[in-house]
Amino acid sequence: MHRYAFILLASLLFPVSGLQAFEGRLDSMFTYAQEGPTFELLRPYEKSGAGKTAFLREEEKSPKPGALNRHDKDLLLLSTVLLAIDWGQTRDIVARPDEFYETNPFLGPHPRRSRVDAYFAGWILANCAVTRLLEGDLRKAWLWSINTIQLGVVQNNVNIGLKVNF
Repeated sequence: MHRYAFILLASLLFPVSGLQAFEGRLDSMFTYAQEGPTFELLRPYEKSGAGKTAFLREEEKSPKPGALNRHDKDLLLLSTVLLAIDWGQTRDIVARPDEFYETNPFLGPHPRRSRVDAYFAGWILANCAVTRLLEGDLRKAWLWSINTIQLGVVQNNVNIGLKVNF
């Protein structure tokens, strides 16, 4: 508990501008764990938009292969939300077959609700799996592509009067 309190206190006391002035001279800090004093190399980490610096343990510096960074997690969350909105809008098409028809060739013009549910549940799971399998620029390209396509689809559905129907 002492370690986390110290890290929180350090992140509040050392603003980003102060650390940038020293340009990395603050390379390591001592922390005290409940088992006794230990030495851990900590590095500054800027929280986006907060204007403060937190400190991360050195072992957190290099993530495991396939691990998602914050930006990738945000893009994955956005794609999941957009797919869920499209799912709800497609269910609205199923509820109002006289007014609308589906243009997705995999679903057909008037799909059953069970087919729509299976299609979008599979897409969301596949999107998460592909995102985990890809790395670096390829992962970002995948996520940006999905988000761009889905944003266009959702916007078109809103423009023609579809609502999210769960």
